[in-house]
Amino acid sequence: AIINKPENLTTVGKKRQDLQSLLPFILEPPQQVDPTKSKIPSVPRPVHRIDRRTSGIVLVSKTDSSMSFLSKSFSQRMVKKTYFALVFEKT
Repeated sequence: AIINKPENLTTVGKKRQDLQSLLPFILEPPQQVDPTKSKIPSVPRPVHRIDRRTSGIVLVSKTDSSMSFLSKSFSQRMVKKTYFALVFEKT
């Protein structure tokens, strides 16, 4: 999933005051695991971080396997990132 993170919200940080804590409420959780199995269901979590004072998109994994794949893709520099800045002059 892709989330548009607003400015002044940390990606990961204090409980109930960051994007990661809000994700289960924003996104539908993945299908529930069979209760006869001991595996805990995956929780949506951000794959990468952006600064608190920055707004922009954050890639979110919904499963453990997607988190592993996407994290590896970021660490191996397989993901291309582009940044845009808007600058306004006060007059």
